[in-house]
Amino acid sequence: MPTLYADCAVVQRFMEGPEIPELPWSLRATDLGIATWHADQLADAEVVEVCCLSGQFALATISKDAMRLWVTISLDHDTQEPDILDDIEGDEDV
Repeated sequence: MPTLYADCAVVQRFMEGPEIPELPWSLRATDLGIATWHADQLADAEVVEVCCLSGQFALATISKDAMRLWVTISLDHDTQEPDILDDIEGDEDV
């Protein structure tokens, strides 16, 4: 019988939330490859296939309005970050 194998990693996702304040890059964050998260807070551990992981990023810690935040900056300089379209209710032409 052939040996079965899987390339997996145990990861913990960053935590986001509506209480994270707007920052100077917020309007263009998707294009710039920047995201802001709660510092020192991670979701429960989960197992993912290694092929689901992509890219590299820099991690910085900042303070804003007495809140500690992590900022991730994509280091993928070959292409622009993919657009994330927001659903606009009632407008089907967007």
